[in-house]
Amino acid sequence: MPRTPEKNEQVKKEKKERILKAGLKVFAENGLAAAKMSDIAKAAGVSYGLVYQYFPSKEQIFVDLLNDLFSSSKELVTQLKSLKLSPRERIEVIYTQLFAMHKNDPTGELYYRLMLQLSFYPHLWKKLT
Repeated sequence: MPRTPEKNEQVKKEKKERILKAGLKVFAENGLAAAKMSDIAKAAGVSYGLVYQYFPSKEQIFVDLLNDLFSSSKELVTQLKSLKLSPRERIEVIYTQLFAMHKNDPTGELYYRLMLQLSFYPHLWKKLT
């Protein structure tokens, strides 16, 4: 029996979440520059090609992970965008604030590793929403 459209959407959402969760771990362990889409696919338990159906690049996975983290603190991000700070200063402020907010989150340490890496890729800051 074929899946319903609702079930298809649920499966897609679950696979995307698995890819994001795997990306978080791979980026935290290897860094953005050394991470490979194949590493993310393997960690997620999906095919290499499937990762590209959901994300055009590893940078997009990286940005989506940070956007997910920052969505819990939209007000803080909005305030930071209005301040005249360098990318590094923005990272320092948001790191401190988010650390306080997420210190008991089991994935918190992995996200903090991503945030630290963001200071090396200031061009990605513009892609954060």
